[in-house]
Amino acid sequence: MQDFKAARAGFEQAAATGDAYATFNVGYMTLQGLGGVPKDEVAARSLFEAAHAGGLAVAACGLGAMHWGGQGGLAADFSAARAAFDVGARDVADCEMKLGMLALYGLGAPANVSEARARLASAAARGAWRSEYVLAQANERRFGDVAEDVRAAVAAYQRLLREKAGWDSVIASAGDALDAGDAWGALTTLLLVAEQGSDAAAANAGWMLRRGLGYDGPGHLQLSAAVLARAARRGHPGAQVELAMLLRDWDVLGLGQPPARRDVAR
Repeated sequence: MQDFKAARAGFEQAAATGDAYATFNVGYMTLQGLGGVPKDEVAARSLFEAAHAGGLAVAACGLGAMHWGGQGGLAADFSAARAAFDVGARDVADCEMKLGMLALYGLGAPANVSEARARLASAAARGAWRSEYVLAQANERRFGDVAEDVRAAVAAYQRLLREKAGWDSVIASAGDALDAGDAWGALTTLLLVAEQGSDAAAANAGWMLRRGLGYDGPGHLQLSAAVLARAARRGHPGAQVELAMLLRDWDVLGLGQPPARRDVAR
């Protein structure tokens, strides 16, 4: 399903025209050493900065992660990480989750548990499923003069387990269904799990839709782009590669403005 070299070539071609989303993805692939190039944090940071300057919210999240972890030639700086995540939080749920974590542990600013709980709950509702785990931790512990809320902690853990448990086995069963010739069953299974928050399921559903497997009717490519974009924004490399290949051919197919671009580059 993945052709990183071809995807990188497509991203680089689009980035040369000033496409912020493509620039960010070249940066991500450079950070991870994908597409036939060695890992280079400094070069990746430069590309993230260019994408951010082009108005891409998720690029601010990438820069925030670099400030947090001291990557790309930067010293670890939680205040700078907070500022970067704040820029991206409106459009990217994982950015809001990171702001909740910073507020919870008092990194880059005094701890604020009320803010942390609110941000983590909002991020979880927006699809950042890892927020449920951090929210449960926030609720089960006493922070300063903020009392623990064991009932809320248990509820958060239950939601996480209910949503996450069984994802791998369900995705595997979808693969078995596809191998057995039941493409529609495989696709609907993957889409259902994707709606629960599984980026792997979204990437595979997008892959199927792009190829007309399970559904090849009107709008199947637009649906593929929308499903892939959601997982790509959360950093799933397979979804980013597949989305790049789809966007590369978008104009040739005469499909108009890609939904993914409206969703990602605001």
